[in-house]
Amino acid sequence: NGGMMAYGIACNRGDQVAAVGIMSGVMLQGDCDAGNYTSVLHFHGTADFALPYDGNQDFQSIASVINFWVSHNNISNTTPTTTDLGGGVSKDEYTGGSDETSVVLYTIQNGDHIWFSDSIGGEAPNQILWNFLSGSAE
Repeated sequence: NGGMMAYGIACNRGDQVAAVGIMSGVMLQGDCDAGNYTSVLHFHGTADFALPYDGNQDFQSIASVINFWVSHNNISNTTPTTTDLGGGVSKDEYTGGSDETSVVLYTIQNGDHIWFSDSIGGEAPNQILWNFLSGSAE
């Protein structure tokens, strides 16, 4: 439940973290502190059996989570820059939020509930995550 924890930290301690990275996780319903903005990087497979991409009776959809963070971070352009990275992976990126926040979603077609390790656009997911969290992402 690391993704749920990371989203909880972003919601309730956003003044103490600049960014969170989520791998096959989801955000639980609840309120977030207004005025604290956190960048979000999320990787999720469309065939996730535990936390379904389209949500279910227990968990909201990934689209709902991403839309929440785009709104929460005051990102005015709600149409993402979408990049097809090959291998059934797409990247949706929303930028220009308060405190220079961004929201990035990597969708892995037919990806399951796992920690992704296959190269994405020539780069390991761990490296993509590190670059985002350390502020050295392109």
